[in-house]
Amino acid sequence: MYIAKIVIRILMPFLILFLSFSTMMGYIAETIYPAYHLKWFAIVYMIAAYILQFFRPAVGLAMLVSGGVVWFLI
Repeated sequence: MYIAKIVIRILMPFLILFLSFSTMMGYIAETIYPAYHLKWFAIVYMIAAYILQFFRPAVGLAMLVSGGVVWFLI
């Protein structure tokens, strides 16, 4: 379990950067702006969850997962 926490703490910034980059590329390529505004909200939600996981690990991890699911569903 300890190794999983370390892996999550190391890999999540890279996943958030990847999602931000792909959202930015889609924002430039598409003309459906409201959907991409919601994707940016999901990314900000995931950043807040990443910070929160250092203080409340279970809540932060649940928020990270839900933010990723919301990003992919939009």
